[in-house]
Amino acid sequence: MKKIGDIILKANEELKEKALFPLFSIFVVDIVGTIEKIKFLEKLSKSIFNILHSILGVEIFENGESAYKFGKVEGNSSEYIFDNLKIVVYYNTISRFEENLLKYILAIAEIHYENVKKFETMKENAFYDELTGALSRKAGMELLFKKYHELKRENKIGTIVFVDLDGLKKINDTYGHLEGDKVLREFVSTVKKFIRKGDFIVRWGGDEFVIFLNGEYGEKVVKRIEKNTKTRFSWGSVNIPGSFDDVIGAINKSDKEMYRQKIIKKLN
Repeated sequence: MKKIGDIILKANEELKEKALFPLFSIFVVDIVGTIEKIKFLEKLSKSIFNILHSILGVEIFENGESAYKFGKVEGNSSEYIFDNLKIVVYYNTISRFEENLLKYILAIAEIHYENVKKFETMKENAFYDELTGALSRKAGMELLFKKYHELKRENKIGTIVFVDLDGLKKINDTYGHLEGDKVLREFVSTVKKFIRKGDFIVRWGGDEFVIFLNGEYGEKVVKRIEKNTKTRFSWGSVNIPGSFDDVIGAINKSDKEMYRQKIIKKLN
């Protein structure tokens, strides 16, 4: 694999003649210091636009879909592909020097993109529960805090549903943990089918889950889930922001409502 330093050395003399080496160096430092994908795409697009005088605009496609656009998407165009990215640059005319400089920029970007992908994979693994595909508790908690404040600011209503699966310990003891894991996965899969875009499910711990729903009709959604899963569960729900000082208070209240339902089931 080429090294970034080798690419810079190759470009050095040509860049000095055009007094562009300082600007090119800033791009290198900036892009190499970026590991979040959207920032990487943004800085790459803007750097191409700002360093190359002839460029009218830049559009980057990821897996065939437009991921970032900067400047005017018009005129002649050239495509450059690496990994799952396609970079399309637009211009009226472009010199041989600028074509070479563009190749230098993209060569550095291609090498660093491996680090960006590794970071995205690490972030995704931390964001989701590996077993079920629900949000992890840490990621879910951050998102719940965000949703609570959004609803309060916009004077809207949401619902928090606290769920505890019934009898999972018995399933694990009788049939083994693989069967218990299957129950957890199937439950989360069913929930995802009956919640809307913008809603989400969090694995709170073990056999406990927290579901966030936009709107105040949480009971209707839960009833649909109950009808379409073989997994029995107890649940409690509250509307937010309501009278709660924060989202923790709302979660605790829905947890108590769930526990009350579980006790009633045992008594019956």
